Amino acid sequence: MKVTTSNPLTRYYQAATQNHPKGLVFTLVGLSMPRAAIFLGSDVGKAIMLDQYNSKPVAAQFVPPLVVGTAVLFINMPFVRARYWIQDPHTSERTVRQALVAMYGRGGWSNVLYGWFRNVYSALPKYTCAIAVRDYVDNLWITEREPLDRWSWYTRSAIKAGIASLAAAAMATPFRFHRLRDEYVRA
Repeated sequence: MKVTTSNPLTRYYQAATQNHPKGLVFTLVGLSMPRAAIFLGSDVGKAIMLDQYNSKPVAAQFVPPLVVGTAVLFINMPFVRARYWIQDPHTSERTVRQALVAMYGRGGWSNVLYGWFRNVYSALPKYTCAIAVRDYVDNLWITEREPLDRWSWYTRSAIKAGIASLAAAAMATPFRFHRLRDEYVRA
């Protein structure tokens, strides 16, 4: 299929479906839901540790993202591998479910979870750093007691997200070199 329009959104859609039609929904869900679960679980875990267990703020800041992030990455890893698996032009599997069954058939659970440790090793510091920086920047602005209008809130949120993402990228880059040596498609 050739890209046939000058409309940027239509071109984006055509390019996305042309090059990666298999696993597109799983890719979008697989990128957003784990991150949302890690951020939400970290916020809830921090509140529980501070309110119910009187934990030290440092422990409440770093333990929840480590625990929740490890669990989420453990659950998500087979789907990450399955998405890569069905993108391989030499594979006969057409769906994520078929890829998961094939991975299990070729090596059991160790093959399904292949690469999990390296994924945790590279992604967990990034998420933990992003959450810590986001909370730090948020605490810098907490002195303003009056409610924000909608656009001020959006602007503040975008700035916090940008600073947290930059810090997380700088933190995670050295860990990614180890992950790049790992192969996702075949074990």
